[in-house]
Amino acid sequence: MLVSCVHGAGGDGEADDADSLDNDTSALEQLDLYEPMVIPESADELFDDFFYSFLEDEDFRNKRIKVEMENQSVLMKEAYAVIYEREEDLALRKDTTVSAVSLEWINWEDEDMENYKFERLDDGHWFMTEVENENMERSPNGQFLSFLRNFFTDADFRNDAVQYPLTMIIAPQEEGDGEETVLDEEQWSELYEQLPDFFTSMVCVNYGQTAISQNRKTLLLEGLSTGLAMRFAFANIDGDWKLIKIEN
Repeated sequence: MLVSCVHGAGGDGEADDADSLDNDTSALEQLDLYEPMVIPESADELFDDFFYSFLEDEDFRNKRIKVEMENQSVLMKEAYAVIYEREEDLALRKDTTVSAVSLEWINWEDEDMENYKFERLDDGHWFMTEVENENMERSPNGQFLSFLRNFFTDADFRNDAVQYPLTMIIAPQEEGDGEETVLDEEQWSELYEQLPDFFTSMVCVNYGQTAISQNRKTLLLEGLSTGLAMRFAFANIDGDWKLIKIEN
């Protein structure tokens, strides 16, 4: 259109060009290219649904924070972790009566843990209400977290902490039993390289699951936007934690 105006007979090409550009610019300025995320009314029924909206929508997040949140890296993890011992503990994620959840941001270098506490208030809505600091080793999972620090930061330690051949269960596309296979050292290393980076820190979601056993732990890694969902089963064998099984 601009070309035809420039070369049209009897017209001032430069003037028409400028008018057209002005009109186009004015039209663009009036366009609202940002479409706010639609938060469903059911977002507060489960913490996981609320947390997804909390991460994805800044306006929603700002309305649901009652204390200052200085550490924004909590919101930037590729994957979040859940440490649990029993399947019924994991079922808390689908329990609509759960009213308190905390995000535990763990800095491996300083062994500091920042607890971002969320509560479902009387109006039924989830809010971040408090931030507390504590030492990692003093938490109920302190011993296991100390192990994970070495597991994620030291390649030689990580390799020694795997029981080979490593059992891996691949979930079926449809209902049924998963396919079981085993990984050798090289295959495990290749798989680990594809996992999210936990070299400096990790964020655990605590729904109130028990932390009693010092013999068995399962680490669930989930990416809210990537679809990642993997379980890593650890057992304490003769005083040393070992990765004994993976479920994908």
